[in-house]
Amino acid sequence: MKRLLVFPLVFIPLLIATQVYLDRKVFPHDLIGTYYEVPIANGYRLVAINVDYGTIIDSAGATVVDCIDSVQVIGDAVIAKVASQYFLFQPNTGALTQYDTLAQLRQGCNLEPAPLTTVIDHYWQHRRWTDILTTLASLVIALTSAYFIPPRRASN
Repeated sequence: MKRLLVFPLVFIPLLIATQVYLDRKVFPHDLIGTYYEVPIANGYRLVAINVDYGTIIDSAGATVVDCIDSVQVIGDAVIAKVASQYFLFQPNTGALTQYDTLAQLRQGCNLEPAPLTTVIDHYWQHRRWTDILTTLASLVIALTSAYFIPPRRASN
């Protein structure tokens, strides 16, 4: 019976602690769902202040591209759609190139076609695997604590 109590007493606090750490350090976002952040490269971040638009910000906090409707990150290249224009941002060099159509951008850069997603969807695509792995790690630690560590015997 004690083992059944140990599992939730270990699993729940461990899972909450790992999620809070991820929320604050790895993939920052606020608790009410109005700020999401994904690191790109070289200190640049893809930030969504609300669920409609995103922004690329450098390490000093200066805006590189604002009001991003949709985005695609391919290796070290970031494709962003702002209104009816497309941008190619390369964080390694800091180069920002503007294109009129997506076809021109893909042709000029030799990029494979892939769908553009919203900034929030991009955030959750990156966050999903981290959440799954931390949940599995917490589960393994809690199961190990509950079932493989011998219980302490009460002294008489």
